[in-house]
Amino acid sequence: MNISWRCTDSCFTLRFDSRVKTLSTAILNGGLQTVSSFLNLKVDENFEGKKTVFPPPQQTLADEAAALGLETPAAGMMTAASMRSFQFAYRSLGSINVYCFLTSGLSNALAAGDPGEFMPSQMYRSAETNRFGTINIVVGTDCRLTDSALAEVLLVVAEAK
Repeated sequence: MNISWRCTDSCFTLRFDSRVKTLSTAILNGGLQTVSSFLNLKVDENFEGKKTVFPPPQQTLADEAAALGLETPAAGMMTAASMRSFQFAYRSLGSINVYCFLTSGLSNALAAGDPGEFMPSQMYRSAETNRFGTINIVVGTDCRLTDSALAEVLLVVAEAK
């Protein structure tokens, strides 16, 4: 499997030379899917609540994927993190290849079990919301994985996150 990727100020995209089976929390085509491409879209922060009407996130992602000429079906995620945080890693062992792409906003770095500070009632009104962050991770391999193995990979990535 060949993957091409591109990162700009507004997104990073992945294009696969053939459809790939995925298990994800993506907003667009999440869950257990088979996709041809992937989009991680930078969206504006709205912590001050200046904007109150938004198109559905799935529509925003689908429209942007189409504008970028991504092959369908595409999976898509959103982040307010800067695309300058984009990282790529690749490892190979024999005939096994593994890759990882990510963006991260670490202004709200906490570990599992730390007290949460999120207060939904203040989400659009508090300067504290500037501390929230996102980590979007895409991990893949050219190995054929069972659905159970995909679930295990998702767990490992979530634990690492």
